Amino acid sequence: MNILLISQDFPYPPVSGDRIRNYNLIKVLSRRHRIHLISFEGSCQQEEHVAEMKKFCASVKTVPLEKCNRFQRILRLARTVLSGQPQHNCFWVFQKAMADAITQAINGNQFDIIQIEHSHMAPYVRNIPAGAKSKKVLTLHNIGFIQYRRIFQFEKKLRMKARFLHSWLTSRRWEPAYSMNFDKCVTMSEIDRRILHSANPRLDIDVVPNGVDLEFYKVVPAKPGRNSILFVGILDYAPNADAVLYFSKDILPRIAAQNPEMDFYVIGRNPTQQIRQLAGNPGIKVVCHAADLRPYYERCFASVAPLRSGGGTRLKILEAMAMGMPVVTTSVGCEGIDVTDGENILIADSPGEFASNVIKVFSDRKRQMMIGAAARRLVEARYSWEKIGGRLENVYSGLLASP
Repeated sequence: MNILLISQDFPYPPVSGDRIRNYNLIKVLSRRHRIHLISFEGSCQQEEHVAEMKKFCASVKTVPLEKCNRFQRILRLARTVLSGQPQHNCFWVFQKAMADAITQAINGNQFDIIQIEHSHMAPYVRNIPAGAKSKKVLTLHNIGFIQYRRIFQFEKKLRMKARFLHSWLTSRRWEPAYSMNFDKCVTMSEIDRRILHSANPRLDIDVVPNGVDLEFYKVVPAKPGRNSILFVGILDYAPNADAVLYFSKDILPRIAAQNPEMDFYVIGRNPTQQIRQLAGNPGIKVVCHAADLRPYYERCFASVAPLRSGGGTRLKILEAMAMGMPVVTTSVGCEGIDVTDGENILIADSPGEFASNVIKVFSDRKRQMMIGAAARRLVEARYSWEKIGGRLENVYSGLLASP
């Protein structure tokens, strides 16, 4: 197959959820198919990053984001709102360089599949000629109107709350309707598939979940004396920032009351000012740059994901599970992963229960090892990138076989 992938974020280095997914799926699919990549440039685009993707792609095209002055930003926002789109779309759409790159690629190739990542990139489907025989696929890494609603519920700043309210209400109508421009939608989980299908029953939707590199993330050797827990995620992403602050304020003090020597590692890029300030608190360590997370996993006995908002599937949970590490999370945090509470993960939605689960794992070494081993077995059975890539290939094959 000849496949064109249009992405918001350049897949390398794979340091965030959608980049990790795209990088690994491109690697798997490139063994049997020709992949062409068009992406906006990363914030620190380097020649070696492009060279890495050229190992797997037949062509790689990067597009710079247009720099806008204040008036242009307001104009772009107005165009987005007046066209009925969520205002969060305005940053990515109406970029002429991206539209031209897509048109040029399609004019020079016959693609079997054209795949666009994220619903806020979906308007670029307009640059695919009406007569093109390519099948069009939209990947929804999360369902926007669910994500915005949850962020709105926990947002404290009035201006941002109003912004997320607008995005929630507009995306609730726009996202399911605009997805009709594609032959197939791909969601990360069955939950997301059902939500999107209930919003628009005419959509053709398949589930292709996220995965994990089982060779890179191997079981952590058992070491005595591990008394730390960690949270991993991009720290200027609103759901992650809320999770860290919620854990630090409402959960960690309950744990510290019984285990004052326990450390909490917060690891991720772009920490907000509030998160940076946490580093001054006893037992909280904020790490902004970690090229390799495995040494941090090795010094911790559990990973926590106290998420209350957001959407999609959390790859960091799969990575911790692949290392045989117990994960304590919320119902929102483990959405889309086929886990069983008490068997291969621990789920809690109240601060007291969450803290209790962390303490139980810490104090019961046998339970710690049992949950970690079950977690590793689950990801081996269902979430390797080889298996996930095979599922996506089956989606493509079925789509090409249909009228």
